[in-house]
Amino acid sequence: MIRDKFEEQYPSGTTAPPQVAITVNTVVLNNKSVLSKEKVLSCSVTGFYPIDIDIRWFGDGERLEKNVIVGDFWRNPDRTYNVISNVTIPPTEEDRERNFSCRVQHEFLQEPLQETFHLVFKVGNRSAGIIAACLAIVIVLILIAAVPLVWKSRWRCTASASFIVRDIKGPPKLIDGEETTLYCTVDDYPESLCVTWLIRRAGQEEEEIQTSQMRGHSEEEKESLLDTSYVIRSQPEGRQYSSSLSFIPHIQRHRDVTFICRGVSDPHKEENTFRCKIIYVRPKLSHPVMRRLSAPGEMKYSLNLEKYYPKTINIVWTCGSERTKERLSSKELPSDNPDRTYNVSSEVTIPEERHKDPGFRIRVTWDHGSMEEAESRELTMRDPEYVWIPVVKKIEIPPILLHGSPAALRCNISEYFPDAVTVRWMRCDGYKRYEETDTADHQSITSVRAADNTYSCTASLTITPTLGTHQGAEYICLVDHPSLEKPTERRTGKLQVYAKPHMLAPIEITMADSSRVQFSLTLQKFFPKDIRISWENVSKNRVLSSEETFSTQDGYLTYNITSVLRIPVYLFRDLQIKIIAEWKHKTMETPETRELSIRDLPWRPHVGSISVPKLEDKTKATLTCDISGYFPDLLSITWFTKKDGDLTALPIGSSEKDRTYKMSHKEKRQRDNTYSYEASLTFTPIISSDQGSEIICRVDHPSLERPIERSTAPLHIGITWRH
Repeated sequence: MIRDKFEEQYPSGTTAPPQVAITVNTVVLNNKSVLSKEKVLSCSVTGFYPIDIDIRWFGDGERLEKNVIVGDFWRNPDRTYNVISNVTIPPTEEDRERNFSCRVQHEFLQEPLQETFHLVFKVGNRSAGIIAACLAIVIVLILIAAVPLVWKSRWRCTASASFIVRDIKGPPKLIDGEETTLYCTVDDYPESLCVTWLIRRAGQEEEEIQTSQMRGHSEEEKESLLDTSYVIRSQPEGRQYSSSLSFIPHIQRHRDVTFICRGVSDPHKEENTFRCKIIYVRPKLSHPVMRRLSAPGEMKYSLNLEKYYPKTINIVWTCGSERTKERLSSKELPSDNPDRTYNVSSEVTIPEERHKDPGFRIRVTWDHGSMEEAESRELTMRDPEYVWIPVVKKIEIPPILLHGSPAALRCNISEYFPDAVTVRWMRCDGYKRYEETDTADHQSITSVRAADNTYSCTASLTITPTLGTHQGAEYICLVDHPSLEKPTERRTGKLQVYAKPHMLAPIEITMADSSRVQFSLTLQKFFPKDIRISWENVSKNRVLSSEETFSTQDGYLTYNITSVLRIPVYLFRDLQIKIIAEWKHKTMETPETRELSIRDLPWRPHVGSISVPKLEDKTKATLTCDISGYFPDLLSITWFTKKDGDLTALPIGSSEKDRTYKMSHKEKRQRDNTYSYEASLTFTPIISSDQGSEIICRVDHPSLERPIERSTAPLHIGITWRH
């Protein structure tokens, strides 16, 4: 029965605190008031479990290590243990003022129990000393025998008692800040019974708890239970009288406090006690489990628990996927608080490679004596608190996408961890999607580590846009990472493809009619249609009007334009005339121009060979040279004679009538509105001066870079015999 009562109060695996008493502290003087040679002091420690215990003796705070003996342990019926420790000292006069202490440390005690005493000096003879020693032994034996009886008395009342105060029932654990209630039952209570609750703190007198008795306990009353409030509820139930004390335990106010339930009915008084041996404080999670990037390629996880008691706490870290779990080695850093509670910081380090698995998760579990069950937190890279997810910027597109010209689409990705980003490109055309990859750029994504140990990269796709395929299409950049539930999308929006105008042939110059020259500029394969073409006579600083004609090409995807300018013929008599054509289109950063002058005209003189008749001495002859196909009619003809390397312009003035040179020409307009010219030179050759010389015709025109010359062969002059 005693064992059952103990197991009810001390379940298997729990502890029971020791009780300490000084059993021998007297020093006997002989009849001459002389101190005895040696004295044995005894300390009795009873009712503790488990058996491990530490007993030490002190004199004025200095530990006594010599002549200390700890006796054999013996067991009580309730499975608790008892033991006696002795110390032998040689008493001196100084010991009259010394403080002696027996200090006991046990795992159930939050702090050691200590009994401090002074030596008691008595005068006696030898026989009296023997008697005193015998009495001390008897007292010790009585104490040993009394221990089981003390325990039995807690659950069994005497026959002479008029009522019985049962053991106070309370929770197995007192939790700091959580309301608790102690219950006390009185059996066979008389009408005159008065039940009071008292509190006794270590080193202080007991005092009655001052609060009103209450029959009920409403919600409003519960809310009024502050840290320092006590609520007593008492009521009779048949032959029993029940009383309860409700309060909120606090580690500093209630540690080692004893509550007493006392029943009084004159002349009988009976009581029972409940000792707050330990106040548990639940660990508080100061903030969520923290993650931070440390050295390259590592992530640290840390758990911070605050203000718990007692110090023992179990923290376990595991990681892996749902199927595989691996226990991790962690580093704990405990710390103390002024209120005697504890904090702990627990940290683990996980390499980067482990985080590349989308199913990777890490769990931390902590268990403490104050908790009914362990608590845990599980973290994955897809938690809302995970901050190192890819930041995907808007896709960068070239300002102008030109038909048939390669262009790069770029997407900047940053602030992610680990280095496990993948990118896919899709082309969306209406409701259809086509996956596109560029071998050179898509497969060569290289991440760069930033100063904060995150990564960044640029994904690019090179395309050659065409109006037929890409006009109005949309590109999508899909960025995936282990931290993402689904890939992040960035879209280009509908693409606008342009085609730059091409000048496939030079400006065409034709004769519009006999009075105007026509310039035709043709630009092809451009988009959109809007284009501006202007003509200007720079020499006169004058804008010229033109006519434009549009046409379509490539199945109406691109446009062509022909701009025609007609200029009066007479303007070309100005040898400094300069015509500029200019065109501007959305696809062009700057306008393009073409400059035309009179030398760009296609109608250059065609000069034939000099026609030479048969020459006879002193006989007049005419040389001719045909020139054709030129425009404008600004032709210049010069004749020369060349002999012995000397070149002489003709005509040469002479008094001799037969040596006069005569030049003439015939100019006329052709059907194609160009001009033709017949130049002639009439002279009388003289064998003595002209034999072997050359006649040269030099033709000059504004359209020519340099004059055109035609030459006769050396002249051969014959002699005609006259009869």
